[in-house]
Amino acid sequence: MNKRWLSLAATSAAMFASSLAAAQTADGVGDGSIELTDDESGLSVDDITRLAEYERRFYQVSLRMRAIDLPGFFLDPFFSQHTNQWTQGVKNFSYGGEFTTSLPRRYDLVVGAEWVNMRTPDGYWLEDGDPVADANWTESNLSLATVDVMLRWFRNLNRQETFQLTYGVNLGASVVLGEFRKQDLDTAACGDFLDTAEERNSTNPAVLSNCFDADGNPTVINDTVNESIPPVLPVLGVGVGFRYLIADHVSVALEGGFKGYLYGGLNIGYFWEVGPKL
Repeated sequence: MNKRWLSLAATSAAMFASSLAAAQTADGVGDGSIELTDDESGLSVDDITRLAEYERRFYQVSLRMRAIDLPGFFLDPFFSQHTNQWTQGVKNFSYGGEFTTSLPRRYDLVVGAEWVNMRTPDGYWLEDGDPVADANWTESNLSLATVDVMLRWFRNLNRQETFQLTYGVNLGASVVLGEFRKQDLDTAACGDFLDTAEERNSTNPAVLSNCFDADGNPTVINDTVNESIPPVLPVLGVGVGFRYLIADHVSVALEGGFKGYLYGGLNIGYFWEVGPKL
């Protein structure tokens, strides 16, 4: 398991370095000023105007709220029994902000930070292929504090250049907060359903629905163990969205994508322009 995490982290780091190098190469506009070479000093007014348009730069600060989901079918290959987000009253959202440097007709370079609620409801979990006697009762309050960088391209969808399709890739890291606590199933307290060795060795998790006492509490051993999760996880994702520029300084975007989980939500930002010095 540790080798998988190290391999994934190394791959993410290499891709992250490549993306930053590409962004630095594309963003060779200095401090926003245009310095004409001897060959360019003879440019016409129209040529200089077009060059100035090419060098325009926008900045934006935004707040974002997203619904997130780790779908059950992502977990099904690994667990024959598990609980799912967005069930039993659990609501999974992320909240954050971002700073964007935008070069017209090129790309956005976005630095973002957010808190992500990764909690799942309390319930029995059983790894795929394990006997039902190895089931664990789990209680989770996991969340992530994430910082990432997105390289985002955009395509104007109208002549006024106020409605845009956006798409990009992002790389970063998440600090794991909270705990994923486990308690072993007490098979002796599970009624008559796990009396025999054959029943205890069964891999069918359906019997777990009977492993509760008269008050509805799970029949488990009191000792609690915290699942070992790496403290920092790599982030690698893709995103797509639609952005609408309102008036001169406000943008509203609907965004969705995947970065270890599915997400979709609203982004509201304030932007301003810094033009070149002619």
